[in-house]
Amino acid sequence: MYKRLANAESREALGGLAEEIADRFGPLPRQAKDFLRVMTLRPALKRLAVESLKANEGAVALRFHPDSSVDRDLLLRLAAESPRRFAVRPGGVFTLALQAEDWEAMVDAVDGFLTDLESSSASAATTARNAASGVGGL
Repeated sequence: MYKRLANAESREALGGLAEEIADRFGPLPRQAKDFLRVMTLRPALKRLAVESLKANEGAVALRFHPDSSVDRDLLLRLAAESPRRFAVRPGGVFTLALQAEDWEAMVDAVDGFLTDLESSSASAATTARNAASGVGGL
């Protein structure tokens, strides 16, 4: 079951697996629900090529693979514009300070950040491809 959860490529796929687990084993205990919630982050982490995610009280550190599609300039801009909330550390580590009142709010905040980061990175990649191919207002 873990392999199937780890290889799920979308929230929908994870939702289906959660339903299957509940059908097979009955109502899920809180720990299993928490685990499944964290697993919903995994597809975005894979797409963004995040090598590690470490969380502690009030902060999350993301280490990106060198070949990640994440717009590095965006991360640097975020850190420069909001140094109390974001920081870029040596070794490709980006930290995000969170004002979450509980564990679920922290996971939700990380989820929202990853969604925004994916959107921004996709937009930057499209702009770069268009510029390279001569598409656009140039």
